[in-house]
Amino acid sequence: MVSSELTMQTWQSIEAHGHSIFVTSRTTTPNLTSSGLLGVEKMRNSSISLGVPFELLNSYLRTLHTDYIKTVTYAKRNKISAHLKRYLNDGLTIVDIALETGFSPYLMGKMILENINSGAVLLNVFGGLLREKIGAKGAAKWFQKKGGEVLKDVRKHLSNFDDSTIFNPAVLSKRQSSGILNSSSSSILCHDLLEAIEADVYLGPSHDRARRLLGVEFELHLEDRLNNVLKVRMKRASLENENEERSDE
Repeated sequence: MVSSELTMQTWQSIEAHGHSIFVTSRTTTPNLTSSGLLGVEKMRNSSISLGVPFELLNSYLRTLHTDYIKTVTYAKRNKISAHLKRYLNDGLTIVDIALETGFSPYLMGKMILENINSGAVLLNVFGGLLREKIGAKGAAKWFQKKGGEVLKDVRKHLSNFDDSTIFNPAVLSKRQSSGILNSSSSSILCHDLLEAIEADVYLGPSHDRARRLLGVEFELHLEDRLNNVLKVRMKRASLENENEERSDE
């Protein structure tokens, strides 16, 4: 049974639960994928066991997630060479690396995409770039922007990507023989990026769309409420004017 009244003890339980998810130590890293405690079903079970509404728990954990991502992203980006080696040479998937490093699968996929062979994938997709003309800082922004564009429609850009240009031959052979590919994602890179997007709980194109729709819905609700309030106030003002006119007669 979920209570609508939250005691101090309940709040402390919620905080302890959040801490248990995002704690980082030498032996523990957060699981930010849908297979962990941030997954919908597990979060529903947690909301019941804690005795709090699902929406409240979800909102609280989303806030913790945002703060955590802001704190660790710089460090993860600085280790991109190690992440690329784990992906291209050691054979781990993007989701594997996200689990291993305690990071967002979507952001890990975006970083890897932007940095494969110094951005060669994005240069190929979007027709090249003269770094000399825009400088290193401009190039970094360009790669981040184009990486986001690709992840909005991965199949459109990478379904037929030539994986042999980026993967270690042994890794490529093993992944091709694993049976993971299908007609909608004949590229390993495409498959892995889609898997990373699907595994992410709070970040990615689908979540962006959901937040935009929620924002639009809230704006419409607010507009409706304001209109109703204004109508009531106008009606009251009209009645007050009528009463003043009568008192003057």
